[in-house]
Amino acid sequence: MSLPIQTLTLLHRNREVAAELDSGDPERRAFVVVLPLLSSVAESPEAWNGDRLREPSAVRGYEVRYLEHEARFTEEEWGFDYDLVLDAETTRIRRSFVDRPEELAAALSPWLDDPRRLRHANFLDDAVLVSSPITTYLDDPEGRPHLDGPLSASRPPQPS
Repeated sequence: MSLPIQTLTLLHRNREVAAELDSGDPERRAFVVVLPLLSSVAESPEAWNGDRLREPSAVRGYEVRYLEHEARFTEEEWGFDYDLVLDAETTRIRRSFVDRPEELAAALSPWLDDPRRLRHANFLDDAVLVSSPITTYLDDPEGRPHLDGPLSASRPPQPS
């Protein structure tokens, strides 16, 4: 199944999309997030209008993130203090990357059976990790090695 045009439009406008998943444990929450990977303004000036994306040609790929953490870490409860969530030894994150929108459904399939469930990430009460700028932290695996630890028993393995 391919992604709905509304979802692709959000991604091509530099918007993250996400869906909450069944974590299998009421004390935990799980999400899948898709982030567009963009060329910089310097690389593709024609695709940008100031700091806003004007043309989808600047999208050079996509990152799919699986996030799992304690249920207490919600925006309402914790605000945007993603350091606390990332430091929690029970938080888990998996990442995969694809080049083309046609590859997204397959990349999502280990966690999400219906891509129509994806919506703008700001509509979830988990902006703690779902829509926080955590890429820099994730690009440093030495900083928080526990993030790559075992997933809950109810979760499928990371896609290869």
